[in-house]
Amino acid sequence: MTEFAIGLDEVGRGALAGPVVTGAIILSNTHQFNCEVRNNIPSWKINGITIRDSKLLSPLQRERANEWLIANSASHGIGVGSVVRINKWGIIKATNFAFRSAIKQATTKGNPLPHKLLIDAFFVPNVENYPKQKQEAIVHGDRLILEIAAASIIAKVYRDTLMKKLSVEEEYTEYLWQKNKGYGTKAHIQAIKKFGTTKQHRLLFIRKIVA
Repeated sequence: MTEFAIGLDEVGRGALAGPVVTGAIILSNTHQFNCEVRNNIPSWKINGITIRDSKLLSPLQRERANEWLIANSASHGIGVGSVVRINKWGIIKATNFAFRSAIKQATTKGNPLPHKLLIDAFFVPNVENYPKQKQEAIVHGDRLILEIAAASIIAKVYRDTLMKKLSVEEEYTEYLWQKNKGYGTKAHIQAIKKFGTTKQHRLLFIRKIVA
């Protein structure tokens, strides 16, 4: 684990509905993780919890890991790029807005600022205190770097929970977001064709997919 770094990741960038969500996390250096590597992909374990790329964990594993991370991290933050922002600005600007929001939340406790950002794949522009030279964009970072994997977990659990809550609201029940989380599954696309779009849909994304 790299001490005093902020791990960052996003979830929902490619969905047809719902916000893009980012996680920022600063892990406490008082915790010692055991690292296991299989097929060149590490997993970090502590107190019966597994930390790895959120996509490689079961829903129950993610929930347990998220609970532990929220309780035991030095600090964390969640950023949300709303559908309104996605439709107005585009997904890149909305995602960067969410990253900056998450970083701001994670660095407001008055502790010394971590020395750099560790990000899955992309640099984030215009981050206060973190110019590009203080950022490290790592391809497949969510699979390779503990802090980024942890950020992927808290972001995914937050977004999945939000999409499940939206799915039971009357105007959204036909879209099955409790199953597809807003992504472009066959059933979701068929529902859009039959019932049209909602205020939670990303219109530009849908125009490209739904004729």
